[in-house]
Amino acid sequence: MVERNVSMNRLHTLIDGFPQVRILCIGDVMLDKFLYGSVTRISPEAPVPIMRMDRETRMLGGAGNVVSNLCALGCRTTFVSVVGDDANGRQVKAFLEDTCCTPELVECRDYETTVKIRFVAGKHHLLRADQEQELKMAPELAARFLERVDACLPDADLVLLSDYGKGLFDGETAP
Repeated sequence: MVERNVSMNRLHTLIDGFPQVRILCIGDVMLDKFLYGSVTRISPEAPVPIMRMDRETRMLGGAGNVVSNLCALGCRTTFVSVVGDDANGRQVKAFLEDTCCTPELVECRDYETTVKIRFVAGKHHLLRADQEQELKMAPELAARFLERVDACLPDADLVLLSDYGKGLFDGETAP
């Protein structure tokens, strides 16, 4: 039992230190949307369930979820990513600001912020629909992105890369 107490004390000491840790997270951000409802019948047009919508929730997805979790642990987190110059990108920025992280988002006019839409009826996940396009890191966008990363690096104790395969880390980000 003594060993367990020592380990738990060490764990608590580490957790208590999280607010002093400065993390730079770089990664693919997206907006997660959950549509909840119920299914009571099958469509007469095709053998698919008809879902009656009850409610909708939205939250940070992808690397945004990672950042949200780091902030919930008390870590001082800066986040660099690319979003579209659209309503979903603005929603992502607002959610990030609510987590108390420092969002360093690069807006791209030719890109739509990725949205993952999940349809849930009762305890059953019926369908996921993705609104996304490939992020192409053109030289001008890559330069703005890397400028943000370079500006944030000196203040970071740790750099966390969170790659969801959306194009941010495609190997062609050098201007």
